[in-house]
Amino acid sequence: MFFWLVLVALFNRQLMDTFKLLKTKKGKATFLAALVGAPIGMSGYVIGIKYAAPAYASSLSVIYPGVGAILSYFILKEKLSKELLLE
Repeated sequence: MFFWLVLVALFNRQLMDTFKLLKTKKGKATFLAALVGAPIGMSGYVIGIKYAAPAYASSLSVIYPGVGAILSYFILKEKLSKELLLE
């Protein structure tokens, strides 16, 4: 998936914009959160499947975008809108 996204960004000439964003404070925070959060999230999902059940684990993992949006409001001072929350 990563390589596909890089190819799409390369053909749309957006790849350099991505590297420019990594120089900002919010870009660095997002990069760090993705680097640390992805293994923790997947480990939690696999442990949830093992100890609970796949139905419970998948139901709980569905709420991560909402939790991420709320945390970005408090940590990164992002403004939330109804359109953003309903997507």
